[in-house]
Amino acid sequence: MSSLSSLQINKPIDFSGRTPLMFASEVGADRRIIEILIKAGAKLGAKNRLGRTALHLAVFWKHLQAVELLLSRGSNVNEKTNRGYTPLHLAANSSLEWTDGVKAIMNQSAVEVNPRNVYG
Repeated sequence: MSSLSSLQINKPIDFSGRTPLMFASEVGADRRIIEILIKAGAKLGAKNRLGRTALHLAVFWKHLQAVELLLSRGSNVNEKTNRGYTPLHLAANSSLEWTDGVKAIMNQSAVEVNPRNVYG
């Protein structure tokens, strides 16, 4: 683990500003990979160029295991993107109804159920 922690774990790896944790969350990487990144110091609140966190990306791509893990490790359930979207917005507005994602987010005691974005 020491060699991993010496990496710049929060440095963006691509033009969109994704960090390794964001990438792992977006592709639905194995839970152990996400855990290793978090233990190595990956910032849960780091944002890409669109203002999305690892949690936003896991929700957007419907990776429930990643969503649940990120929430259990303290990801901000009310964090907003550059346009004001929270993870709940993304889960509720998905093209296919994603009740598991909505439930995982709604089970968080701190969730704001009526967040506003740039559109109101």
